[in-house]
Amino acid sequence: PDNAAVLKALAELQAREQAWDGLGTTLGRLAETVRADPAYRAVLTCAQARLREDRMADAEGATALYRQALDLDGTNWSSIVALKRLYQAQHRPADLMEVIEREIALETDLPQKVLLYHRLGRLSAERLGQADAAIPLLTKALELDPQSALIATELGRLHEAAGRWDEWVALWRR
Repeated sequence: PDNAAVLKALAELQAREQAWDGLGTTLGRLAETVRADPAYRAVLTCAQARLREDRMADAEGATALYRQALDLDGTNWSSIVALKRLYQAQHRPADLMEVIEREIALETDLPQKVLLYHRLGRLSAERLGQADAAIPLLTKALELDPQSALIATELGRLHEAAGRWDEWVALWRR
């Protein structure tokens, strides 16, 4: 059946009966019935991903579904939070950085934005070995929080390691 009401009832029954494989399929079919509403499709896809992750121990399948949900609705916080957790656990720093960049675009809380830029800078420098890419990220974090000694110290260390003495001196004169 492709009727949304019937699929919802079937999903409830499958959840009660702990028929996880069937429930996953039903949630996918239900998401297909609401093509005109990408935000709701993303919610259903996240439910399908949680099922894969929590009940079926399929982190890779869950990751793909959360990614699909985020592509459907770039403002879906559930998928952002889940992908950050999964990419961290799967040691996928480049993918983690891309999700954090999306989070920054949505974030309105300034201290949280500072933390996110700081995290991006550290991931870039420490996990990807890309100090040149980390410098503008940490610079942005410091612009948002000019009083942060931690960020200034990390940025100074990167300038020093790269032999960027003019930037290092300017950083400490500010």
